[in-house]
Amino acid sequence: MGKELGRLLNACVLVVVTASIALAVNSPHVGMLDCTGCHYDLYNLEQTATGLDNLCVRCHNPAVMATGFGPRALANPFGSTVMGGYTSALLQTSHNWAAANRVPAAGAAAVSPSSPLYNIASTAPRYGIVTGATLAETGLINCASCHDQHGNSRTNPKLLRLTTAGDRLCFECHGARNRQSQLDGTHPVNVAYSSAVERQPQKYHAPPLNANPANPLSDLGARLAADGKLLCSTCHGVHYADSRSANYVNGFKNISSGDGNLLRTDPRGRKVAAGEPDALNICTNCHAGKANHNGAGQDIQCLDCHAAHVDFDPQDPTGAEGTNVYLIRRNLPGNASRIFFRYTGCRREYVNDEGTGVCQACHTPPPSIPDHASSDPRVCNNCHSHTNANGSFTAAMPSHDADLGADDVIVFSNDTVDHGAGFSMTENCTLCHDANLVRQHKSNCSLCHGGANPPAAPLIGQWNKGCAQASCHPAIHAAMGANHNGIYWDSSASCDLCHDGVGGFPGSGDNCSRCHEPGYTAAAVGDHQPPTTTADARTEVPYVGPTVIHLAATDAGAGVSVTFFYNEYHHRFEIGNDVYYSAPTTGAKSHTLQFYSIDHAMNVEPVKSVTFAIQAAADTTPPTTTCSAVAGKVYSGSQLFTLTATDIGWGVASTWYRLDSGSFATGTTVPVASPASGSASHTIEWYSLDKANNREATRSVTFTVAAVPAPDTIPPATIASFAPAANALVNANQTVTLVAADNAGGSGVKATFYKVDAGAFVAGTSFTIAGEGLHSFSYYSVDNAGNSEALHTANTFRIDTIPPLTICTVAAGAAYTGPQTFTLAATDGSGSGVASTLYKLDDGPWTVGSAIAVSPPAAGSAAHTVQWYAIDNAGNREAVQSASFVIVTPAIVSGTTTISFRTNASFGGWAYVTWEVHDANGTIVKDVNGNDCSWWNDDPAHPSSMWKDYVVPAGVAYTLYGAWGPMPDGPDSDTGLRTVTPGEAAPGATITWWWY
Repeated sequence: MGKELGRLLNACVLVVVTASIALAVNSPHVGMLDCTGCHYDLYNLEQTATGLDNLCVRCHNPAVMATGFGPRALANPFGSTVMGGYTSALLQTSHNWAAANRVPAAGAAAVSPSSPLYNIASTAPRYGIVTGATLAETGLINCASCHDQHGNSRTNPKLLRLTTAGDRLCFECHGARNRQSQLDGTHPVNVAYSSAVERQPQKYHAPPLNANPANPLSDLGARLAADGKLLCSTCHGVHYADSRSANYVNGFKNISSGDGNLLRTDPRGRKVAAGEPDALNICTNCHAGKANHNGAGQDIQCLDCHAAHVDFDPQDPTGAEGTNVYLIRRNLPGNASRIFFRYTGCRREYVNDEGTGVCQACHTPPPSIPDHASSDPRVCNNCHSHTNANGSFTAAMPSHDADLGADDVIVFSNDTVDHGAGFSMTENCTLCHDANLVRQHKSNCSLCHGGANPPAAPLIGQWNKGCAQASCHPAIHAAMGANHNGIYWDSSASCDLCHDGVGGFPGSGDNCSRCHEPGYTAAAVGDHQPPTTTADARTEVPYVGPTVIHLAATDAGAGVSVTFFYNEYHHRFEIGNDVYYSAPTTGAKSHTLQFYSIDHAMNVEPVKSVTFAIQAAADTTPPTTTCSAVAGKVYSGSQLFTLTATDIGWGVASTWYRLDSGSFATGTTVPVASPASGSASHTIEWYSLDKANNREATRSVTFTVAAVPAPDTIPPATIASFAPAANALVNANQTVTLVAADNAGGSGVKATFYKVDAGAFVAGTSFTIAGEGLHSFSYYSVDNAGNSEALHTANTFRIDTIPPLTICTVAAGAAYTGPQTFTLAATDGSGSGVASTLYKLDDGPWTVGSAIAVSPPAAGSAAHTVQWYAIDNAGNREAVQSASFVIVTPAIVSGTTTISFRTNASFGGWAYVTWEVHDANGTIVKDVNGNDCSWWNDDPAHPSSMWKDYVVPAGVAYTLYGAWGPMPDGPDSDTGLRTVTPGEAAPGATITWWWY
């Protein structure tokens, strides 16, 4: 911590370099901190800007500031981030800052090249000082993807890179969620909530309700946009969002662990008993008129069947199987069964032939109700409605309560001794019967509604609330008379069963409760033992084809009254002794028959069961077993592999396996321990047996388990094939190859990035630098653990591929008289500069220089050829140029010529005059006495002394030069030239030049 604070508080040279930059913004990172809080030099950060423990989290954590959060706060509901050592006590209350920017389950796609975030570097090189990988280059988000660490906190307190109005910043990544119809598989956003309320006021709360009015942060109505639109941010937070309304966050206080979905309120309300009003959840905060599926206390709430986003199915990533409408999940939580609900209207998939309808995920509709054979959603909605106030889709039948009155009940029809023509009594029907026919018939709807011509058919709409209408119970109590006759009449002490002798016959103790109330029945008949029921089902060998299981009950006391069995087709207990089972169309199916009996003394036998199988035909096919281990794969750390056996016949009896050379053991999971170091090869062998004793052929798979490597904290190292020296010169385009390697035992190189000159970083390992002028390049690599190599920047070098150009003063084909000196002038434009110029005369050697002296022959003329070229500092050589010419020896002329300078001396008496005679090469000529023909007059008082004569050789060309000025050391006020041809300079001639 001392080092951290030292870097945060102490200034360094970098602060001086960037002082003007620091003063240009008002950022919490500039002023509060100096640059060395994050950077240790101009091009490198103290710590990586990406990953769980990145540079930002180093300060923004609770150990340093009250508003901080650590890696455990990172929301990772889709497992898109490897959490490393952070696997417990997770909070998941802050948007992920260490994940790929493409997470389909989160609706996050790669950032578009047109996005303002596309080329933002992770270290934001705003001021040309620091470089870093961009979101486009790495595909990874980090804190700087959304926040500008060098931004102006006065105008942008949260340092956001884009406005959050209309969730603009969110949609740069989560653009797939910016949809206005649930048919796209995601909750509509950017829609006016008030418009929805206006269209269907019965379906929405206006304003939305708050599950905890004491918590303003869970008030979704306050989170609508300024124009009243529903946004992603209405329901989701970014930081400090724990999906709970009960925890009033109060700034950054009282935050608790969340579910990673960053909701502002409860995804589920508290559980309530059946019949109680539902507690609010995040859906019913806004949506009205919908109750939980809780009619029987199931506590199935909105987000158990629905989700806010169902646009991505990991089993169908391309969406070829369609998208569920009404935001129905593909899988219910904890249920592996897939659900398809892709249509609206009459094609709604409550039930479908494939068994993937939404209701079929949890329910098997009882076939005893004829309507359950229909997959028409309109038929389903006759009884099951989403708007049922007793619970969504709770069955809502018409009243089945009968109007029971009193009746004359014949008890003993054949008692002519004690009761005359037979004994009857008037009694209220409710003594023995339940007025609710559903309960009375134990929910066996088929008793009235089953069959081709059900008894209830003629009653629909005209039931008189009785029991003897139409074909229902046309003769009541007939069985009761026979029952009493057979059990109680004409038996010893039969009278005492009903009469106690008190008060005569009948007496005060005479009532039906003697036999029909459990508290009296056993004592009345002296029978305390229940009957015993057996089934003739065989359990060892399956039945073939349709089968009837027979139940036989015996009772040593009052006798068997009734036998019940559980009808697995109707999902209820029914009366009967013969139980019919159909055969499967293929393979075999296991059944468990439950049964019990009751005697006339109301003694109830405990429920018994027997399990057996029925197959379509004899089973000769062995089972098939698969293993979750993948052949040839290298696994890291200890593993637990699963064996899954299936059988199309009688069913799987057992699965056997062995690891390596061990013994075979029964089981379906195979643990494989990690080696302490290195790796170890393993082989699993397995087979299964079915109930027909068919054995599967032994199968095997070989794989490798490696020890869990130590965390990789070392970045890779990259070497470039071209490493120029400072200011190096090259005369060709340069192809650079980058070779990256990770440390031994590391996570491996993930990607290499480079940029040329001031361009953007791109991924790649080979590139060519072309074009004249100065160049440089930078590069670095990242490994699979997220370690980023320090940036390498090559020395600046120059590419010069254009040779210099040289011009010679010789004119090709010209004839020159007398000795000549030609000059070479080489230039290299914007290149590396001329290094040297070379020439050769005729067959002479190549000579470095820029002046070529050529002498005339002794007499006559001589032809010559001069060649030349130049070389620049990059080694580019100019093509050899040449020119041919002739040198003529001047004719020997004897005698002399006089050159006479004259002036009118009218220069105001203060003129200073200069005279000179030059030859063809511009050299001052010497007269016949060997003196320079050059004169300067410094006696303006005697202007006649300004006249001057020179005697020079005849037959030579001359150039006369004159100048005058007011001061001897001042600049010339005027100059003049006169050319004298060899013909003018004839022997004995005088050439006079009057110059004014």
